Amino acid sequence: MARPKTTKRVRKPAETVAVVSALADATLPFKNRSFRSIKKSKSFKQITRDEELRVQATLHDEADAKRAASDGGDGVAAGEGEAAAASASRTPSEIPMTYTSYSAAPSVLPRGKYCDVTGLPTRYYDRVTRLRYYNADIYKIIKRLPEHVVHAYLALRNAEYSV
Repeated sequence: MARPKTTKRVRKPAETVAVVSALADATLPFKNRSFRSIKKSKSFKQITRDEELRVQATLHDEADAKRAASDGGDGVAAGEGEAAAASASRTPSEIPMTYTSYSAAPSVLPRGKYCDVTGLPTRYYDRVTRLRYYNADIYKIIKRLPEHVVHAYLALRNAEYSV
């Protein structure tokens, strides 16, 4: 059985340009031209800047309140030096906590134990040398280490070596 012969319609260049321009101008249903992405996160630089501004604002508000209380409500404005002096006289527990404050409380989680040779998390240590190791291959390496190298590894970890 022979297939029926089909003829292919060839478009003229002017028709092709008209079709392409019509598609380009058409508003597609899946594309919203007025859509603007909402930024959902801030960079670290923005976070620290916002924290500094917040802390400065609270310090200046507290200084203004103290100034108003000490002036008796005269309305006499004091200099910026008093706000700086008020913030300098605070104890560390009174300073507000920020992302960049270094006086955070110590962690309550136990300290991690890592292999002295590879740096991977481990549960094993050699009772003779007191070195921590990741697996049996590293243990074989530790057994062949000279004593001065073992001392150096323990010094990196601030551990003592006693035989």
